[in-house]
Amino acid sequence: MADRRAAEAELDARDGSIHEAMEQQSINEMLARFVVDSHTRSRPKGANLEDRIPTDVDDDPLASE
Repeated sequence: MADRRAAEAELDARDGSIHEAMEQQSINEMLARFVVDSHTRSRPKGANLEDRIPTDVDDDPLASE
């Protein structure tokens, strides 16, 4: 019975680690999107649209071509 409790506790600890890793990945993706968007907005007005990195499928100015 003690072995089963220890195994369940270990699984619970792993599950928490997985959730934390997924949360961190989500935060990293949001930060990366913010940095790219901020950089794009700060570029000179004459910048080429071809040089712009879209951050979302709906945000791609060249997708309609």
